[in-house]
Amino acid sequence: MKTELSNLFAVLLAKKDLSAQQMYDLTQCIMRGEVESSVLAGLLVALRMKGECLDEISAAAQVMRELATPVPIAQHDSLVDTCGTGG
Repeated sequence: MKTELSNLFAVLLAKKDLSAQQMYDLTQCIMRGEVESSVLAGLLVALRMKGECLDEISAAAQVMRELATPVPIAQHDSLVDTCGTGG
């Protein structure tokens, strides 16, 4: 993945969007802990400087949904969400 990461840096520094597949693969590596924190910081800064596009955001969200641990909820008559959108 190191060679691929340098290619991703080149794309981002050229202010070009990553393809949905590139962002999907990158997010998979990030979420599995395969990207060093210093490299991740650089990628995120480069992505932010370029500006995120819809395909990049959608691909990252898809990975996070796929890897999310579902929370089993027993059947209840009343259930209250105490977290809201900020928690």
